Amino acid sequence: MNLSIELTRSLKSASAFHLREQQAINGTL
Repeated sequence: MNLSIELTRSLKSASAFHLREQQAINGTL
């Protein structure tokens, strides 16, 4: 059970989600 890999994976998906969210917000402005 490698926690660092899981943590890195979740962080990457979270940042990718945040990027898409920010682009969506920019698109509505």
